Amino acid sequence: MDVTYLENVPLDGPFTELELHWSGESSGPRFPLTFNQRNHLAAVAASGRPTWIGGTLGIPDGVPLSTIAGAVRSVVGGADALCAVACGDDQQEFTADQLSVIPGEVRPDAPAAAELESLVAGRCRPGRVPGLFFATCGDVLLFGIDHFHADMLSVALLQRRLHDALHGRALPGAPRFLDTVTAPRPAPDDAAIGVWRRFLDTTGNRIPAFPVELGVAGPAPASPVHDVRRLLDDPGQCTFAVILAGLAEAVEPLSGSAEFPTVIPVHTRGRRGDERHGTVGWMVGNAPVIARAGDVETTAGWLRDAVTVAGLPLETMIRECAPELPDGAVPMVSYTDLRRLGTPLPQARYVSATSPTDTVQFWFSRTVHGLDLRTKYPDTPEARQVMDGVLGGLERALGGKSLSPGR
Repeated sequence: MDVTYLENVPLDGPFTELELHWSGESSGPRFPLTFNQRNHLAAVAASGRPTWIGGTLGIPDGVPLSTIAGAVRSVVGGADALCAVACGDDQQEFTADQLSVIPGEVRPDAPAAAELESLVAGRCRPGRVPGLFFATCGDVLLFGIDHFHADMLSVALLQRRLHDALHGRALPGAPRFLDTVTAPRPAPDDAAIGVWRRFLDTTGNRIPAFPVELGVAGPAPASPVHDVRRLLDDPGQCTFAVILAGLAEAVEPLSGSAEFPTVIPVHTRGRRGDERHGTVGWMVGNAPVIARAGDVETTAGWLRDAVTVAGLPLETMIRECAPELPDGAVPMVSYTDLRRLGTPLPQARYVSATSPTDTVQFWFSRTVHGLDLRTKYPDTPEARQVMDGVLGGLERALGGKSLSPGR
């Protein structure tokens, strides 16, 4: 699966939206919103901008629209997180038999990139019904999901389920997402809180902003720059620790510090083999890491500690540690080894919404083809100059094999 933006996806051929219709209202038990969901709803309400994620998948030759619509209905109806909507402080789901998927008007060509982005964004927003979008364009199935419903791993799970459904295979079972919301939570873990305190002691009790000025004037974020590149064709033993140590090395000449403190997303589906790895939903926490320029072992130690922190709800950390938050968005460094998801699927891509930004976000992805990086940063002269230096320095650090893989 390539990680990119919708503007970079080649879409040719007839275009048809698969319109999702939900009869009646959501009903049944109510489940509490998660911390991620509450923050998402608040951000959308404040900015008016939807935040969606999604993907593409190749359609087998000769599959009619009616079969594709049936596959979409079975996959969506089988994932409770995709059938839920917010109801005040709770969420409530529609049932699979309330859903119908009807092919809309066939257009001879795909919409232009800006029009398509607007169309997806219009469907993928919180509301009375789930925020979902599905369409075919030539031999590609495109889908978008309001972030309320799912995370990045969910996109890969949905691609595989859609692939199976299009080939007439039975869909796998998995624990329900909404059941995980109400599962008993352990008391605050002293070890996990200790990791956060050690991190915050280093940062002055702040969740750090990006350590170099990016030239964003005023409170409003700037238009984004989207950079998508292949860093290495043959990464060898290039682990996340190696990548982070290389990133710290690339940032050091600009920040003046060998340490690069940041926050990384960590999934909360348990260890490998846990059945929840097949659950569609937003199941991501955050962990602190201090990467040190060229020092893979120290960086790897922080990543090992991140496993300890993974299950700690972020709201618990905020209550216990009361850190100072940055004025804008929190910079993030993400890493996903997509090789673990199985054999690559045809035309499988991960895409997400474009939106203004005042910080830098890095998405590293390891595939059978190499190590890729998608970066988002503000479109300002200062940020462009900074990121030219950072991205060039990162390529030299990793490509020049100046780092030892460590653990």
